[in-house]
Amino acid sequence: MTRRLFGFLPGEGDASVRLVRLTSSGCSDVSRARDSDEIVLFVPGTDVSIFQRALPTKGDRQSRQAAPFAIEDDVATPVEDVHIALGPEPKDLSKPRDLYVVDRAQMHSWNARLSSHGLTSARLVPEHALLDDGEVLDIGPRIVGRLSSGPFAFDADLPRDILTALLEEDSASVVQVHDPLNTLAERCDNQFDRITDLRQGAFGNRGGFSFADWREWRVAASILLFCGVALLASGYADIAATRAAAGEIRSGISASYRHAFPDAAPPTDPVRAISRALGDANSGPAMDFLDTSAVLYAALADVPNASLRAVRYDPRRGGFVASVAYIGYGDDAALQTALEERGYRASLGDARRGGDYVFGDVTITAGTDR
Repeated sequence: MTRRLFGFLPGEGDASVRLVRLTSSGCSDVSRARDSDEIVLFVPGTDVSIFQRALPTKGDRQSRQAAPFAIEDDVATPVEDVHIALGPEPKDLSKPRDLYVVDRAQMHSWNARLSSHGLTSARLVPEHALLDDGEVLDIGPRIVGRLSSGPFAFDADLPRDILTALLEEDSASVVQVHDPLNTLAERCDNQFDRITDLRQGAFGNRGGFSFADWREWRVAASILLFCGVALLASGYADIAATRAAAGEIRSGISASYRHAFPDAAPPTDPVRAISRALGDANSGPAMDFLDTSAVLYAALADVPNASLRAVRYDPRRGGFVASVAYIGYGDDAALQTALEERGYRASLGDARRGGDYVFGDVTITAGTDR
């Protein structure tokens, strides 16, 4: 049975860590953690700065790239030397998001302590991330709170006049906590689905695996192995299909060359032959198939809902014709714009609906600035 345990991160040189679990009568000490336990350790709030900044990005990957720029003016050290953990993403991206900033060296030290105590799967949560607005708690060595200016944490020996001035702005008062671990554990348990684990990104939780767990997981592992083999086979099939499609495209180009130049000898490389022919025909600047294809694929990257189906040379149109599948009407215009921004002319053919996709052709010819 999975238990949820709470504790404070052990300090340097501590031989053990106190862990508790919540019961109907309060907190109960646990002598030893099990491999299946969920463990949350509270880290000193004085080592973690919490900023609330709006990030105009969706998804953690892009948000991690944008976060350093959002807080670089607020931290005293270079952003390259800090670790930023992301709070929950708001539905409205214009709303602020919690950013937890920790010195990278400190994170390395904390992870080393977890390993030395056999707690590699534990989550790390700042003490002051669990409080309600306007709440200030004295938890012994530190005073933590959340005011209108945001979450904060101070050492208890901070001069009282500074603390008083800070609290006066929000008319807040300090509440003495008898059992800090019990208080923080209850708050964390009540909002467990919304807590932020500092162990993200490079410091992510990479819990170990022991062969003693194999029996519990052998069915899932067998399914995973089967799926892996199936995925590998599918990958080979995709590669084969891609090669076949490339062969068909090349055959189509060769046929187009013979149709356009019936008196010419069959070329060894029809792709380059067409590129040279376009130049020799005095129809404008020569269009190299490889260069044009590279530009086409770059333009397709700007239209995520579009996928290339085929490319052929059409001598009557004097350029390459790409057959493209789109998700909806209007994506073809976006592709046209992306091509023209790269110096090519792009003419759209008729678009037609086929099942879940819209199919259309785009004719690519050399632009005036090429």
